[in-house]
Amino acid sequence: MGLQRVEASARTLSNGLNWLVERVIAVLMLALVLDVWLGVVDRYLVHWQLNWPAI
Repeated sequence: MGLQRVEASARTLSNGLNWLVERVIAVLMLALVLDVWLGVVDRYLVHWQLNWPAI
């Protein structure tokens, strides 16, 4: 009985952590895609000459 309870708790924690990580990665991927597209639009269409700081 105790092992099943630990297993259920671990599964719940794992599912919650997986849900969170998927959302964080999706936001980061969206930011990366938008950054690349902004660079393409800047370079070839509008010539804003945006400066990107090197950190």
